[in-house]
Amino acid sequence: MVAVRTLVRRTIGALRPRRADLAGVPARYHDLVRRIQKNSPIWGAHQTIEFPDGFVLKGGRDRSRFDVFDLPANMAGQSVLDIGCNLGAISLECRQRGARVRGLDYNAELVQCASEVAAAFGIKDIDYRVLDLRADRLGGRYDHVFFLNVFHHLDEHTRLQVLRDLDRVTTGTLYFEAPVKDDLVAREAVQFPVEDYVGYLTGFTNFPKIEVLASTDFGRPLIRCSR
Repeated sequence: MVAVRTLVRRTIGALRPRRADLAGVPARYHDLVRRIQKNSPIWGAHQTIEFPDGFVLKGGRDRSRFDVFDLPANMAGQSVLDIGCNLGAISLECRQRGARVRGLDYNAELVQCASEVAAAFGIKDIDYRVLDLRADRLGGRYDHVFFLNVFHHLDEHTRLQVLRDLDRVTTGTLYFEAPVKDDLVAREAVQFPVEDYVGYLTGFTNFPKIEVLASTDFGRPLIRCSR
């Protein structure tokens, strides 16, 4: 019961708009934060970013997912594709561990914001690009692919095509996350039981190992598909 109350409090807090609030934001980040807030209508920022100078941009998603990912500490020589990268929290983490990273998002403004966030960390070689899965196909081959909270935004035809593309471009591990039934944050989006997500992945990809690792923040299951 306590866990449920905590989740509800976090959810209500996340849903409160923060777009007009620049209190505590250093002046050098004002323009960036304004643009982030403009493009994140629910949270004010989708991802929490802890800048190297100590400024913390609070977002709807925290860092707890990294504990579930259990990524290698050293990812040198490995390639990463971050689909729906938003502000680049996943991309940044993997680049700081040494990986070569490409981040994709359909929102060109957020792609630019992600580049500026990375620049604040002194990182200029993350390959951020605009890509709309409803119109564009995935290319390349990657050791690690992150497909987090994108699936439920796609129509049925696009979902199936993207699953086949994910299977094709992933040489190692695919991380898949999406809201389940009764998700309080994504309540207006298409949601499925976790078993249905596993069914989609089993039916339309060829990963020999598909496992539900745990629930991340907001109680969303993280599914890992491995070669």
